[in-house]
Amino acid sequence: MLFELYSLVSYDDIFESLNAYPELAYNNLRKLIQNRYNIKNVIFGSGSEELIFRINREFLGNAQVAVVAPIFYRVTETLNRYPIYLDINDYMRGGEFLIDKFISIVEQKRINVIWIANPNSIYGIAIPRDTMLFLIKKCPQVLFIVDEVSIDFLEYAEKYELIQEAEKNSNLIVIKSMSKYYGVPGLRTGLISANDLIISNLEKNSCVYPVNNLSYLYIKKALENDDKFLEMKKKIQNNAQKLKKLFKGTPINMLEPMTNTVFLWWESNSDLWELLAKYSIISFSLKNVDYVHWKNAVRLTIHSGEKFEYLYEKLRIIKKKEFNE
Repeated sequence: MLFELYSLVSYDDIFESLNAYPELAYNNLRKLIQNRYNIKNVIFGSGSEELIFRINREFLGNAQVAVVAPIFYRVTETLNRYPIYLDINDYMRGGEFLIDKFISIVEQKRINVIWIANPNSIYGIAIPRDTMLFLIKKCPQVLFIVDEVSIDFLEYAEKYELIQEAEKNSNLIVIKSMSKYYGVPGLRTGLISANDLIISNLEKNSCVYPVNNLSYLYIKKALENDDKFLEMKKKIQNNAQKLKKLFKGTPINMLEPMTNTVFLWWESNSDLWELLAKYSIISFSLKNVDYVHWKNAVRLTIHSGEKFEYLYEKLRIIKKKEFNE
């Protein structure tokens, strides 16, 4: 996708974008995002990480915060006080989210704020939009901060995303990452949507590092050519299913893929990360990630092009040499 985006940008476009200071009001970028998601309220940041920092340090104060784990480490390390951890697996049964059980623990522990990633990028658990809205309305005293940075990779993202609902609910903030959406994290562009009061409070302090003009240029081209991303997403989904089929019948287990990552684990004394590294596959080890139930586990990113073909061939060799298949 990065190469395709690059081919859409002319040298004149690049020269013009680099020859001007960033537009701190983000009027042009704002219009693009408002039209893309059919929303009014939006704040931008240099990546979702900067927005996470601003929410935690400048907005939440010393509130009693719960995080639905596992979650992106930057959320927990930037909080002003130690959070309450709620294990996502404790509130799932047969693919259904246990709302009553969740609300009970929220009330019992007097939680003021909840951070939750939807979908969960490690387990691939996604809570439907209607379920989340019901939960948000049942707990009006609790501020829900929903991290949707991976949601666009879901096959039916519209059944899960809440960004269109954020400005309508006084206890909801939704955070997204445009750079994740197109597989170009170096663009460092994140956004938040929320109701007027929350937006006003968050805007009291502007972002430290503004979104640069080159990032805006590439995001503009990407949004104008959204059909290319849809093609890429379909390839990623097909490649994930191809991996699942490859691992069938082997000691390696794989959770049902939902986004552009897959979760692998096995019941063995041998380290799965080291096995993959032996074949030049560098994965993300989940050994030291809190609330991951299988410690001998890794997460792999699924690409749509040549990188996946390289990965698949290496895994096919592992299957043949290590498992005699």
